[in-house]
Amino acid sequence: MAGASPGEASGNAVSSEVLLAGLREVGAVTRLSHRMTVAPRIRVAADDAIELGTQPFVVHGEAMVTGFLERRRLRTWSCGWAVNSRYAGSLMTSGVPYAIWEATLYRDELRTTSIMESRKSGRGSGLGIALHSALLPIGTTLEALLYRRARVLCAMSDHTRRRMIEQYDLSADRVVLLAHPPAPSFLTALDHASSRIEAKRPTRKAALCLLCVARVDDPRKGVGELLHAVARARAADMPVELTVAGPYTERWRDAFSEAIRASEVRLLGKVDVGQLVEQYLSHDALVVPSRQEGFGIVVSEAFHAGLPVIATRCGGPEATILHSEGGLLVDRDVNAMVSTFHTLLESADLLPTMAANARRYASSELSISTFVQRVRTLTQHLVESRAPLPV
Repeated sequence: MAGASPGEASGNAVSSEVLLAGLREVGAVTRLSHRMTVAPRIRVAADDAIELGTQPFVVHGEAMVTGFLERRRLRTWSCGWAVNSRYAGSLMTSGVPYAIWEATLYRDELRTTSIMESRKSGRGSGLGIALHSALLPIGTTLEALLYRRARVLCAMSDHTRRRMIEQYDLSADRVVLLAHPPAPSFLTALDHASSRIEAKRPTRKAALCLLCVARVDDPRKGVGELLHAVARARAADMPVELTVAGPYTERWRDAFSEAIRASEVRLLGKVDVGQLVEQYLSHDALVVPSRQEGFGIVVSEAFHAGLPVIATRCGGPEATILHSEGGLLVDRDVNAMVSTFHTLLESADLLPTMAANARRYASSELSISTFVQRVRTLTQHLVESRAPLPV
């Protein structure tokens, strides 16, 4: 399995943990990850994982050279799974039959941020964005090549599946949906906490208690816009309280200091999985104010915790919320968010109804058991067939 190392601070790392757990139910698994090195090279890490030394100039070309140079070693695998197409290059050039589990297209992710925003949030100089933007034509060409040569193509959401088909003129039967359950570590922590917290979930307060879980300083996540919406709601005497869990830089905090004060947000910073579960179980709704999401892992987590989701129309979460009726969709606009907060405060039965719907959908469509069975079927096709996967 090729992907980010589980435990890293990224959605890709969570997806790697989920897929790794699913594949271990099917057979023996070796984990492959990338690291930046001066020259292409391969290294076996302490946990027997393989690390490929790569150069991050063209996202989808990172590991192609290393994969080709080390093809004899990599070809000992029966097949390979890549969490996002950027990790599939080494599998393709080594000749290993591979599947891609895609979160979002490279172009879609890149177009929702800017050099200035990256600098403002303290996420670097913006050089990486500038470089990848300049090399976007190469990146999308390689992405298309990786899709065409994949034996199995999976999308994490209906939105990403549609974008893959539209952007690269793929046949609809070439891309299947593989929904994203929460990580096993999250579900274990949720089970442990539920008996202690869920039975004693606090009685609904007069205030609307909202939670946001995100990489706070990532402009794509829209946390700044959410702060402004909560500040405006509070200025209009709406009893809205906001907690935000996730890492952020001091530069981001300084840049949004006025909105932080006005919204009276509770910034938790980075939290461990146990603390995260407790936040899900002690709030009224999760807010996803993103500009763009391929899927939105936090939606899956919230649903399992029985928490309704209020999400902007940002792609990935939309079909999940519509099909489940476990939340509300809102335009990415401060006034629209404030109006939604008012609706939730005025409609006493709305939150409990959405919470029940979210739980039902999580148990049927976003369960680990459903995911494992689907991965088993797809892996069998990956190993045994040379034809595209039929729907």
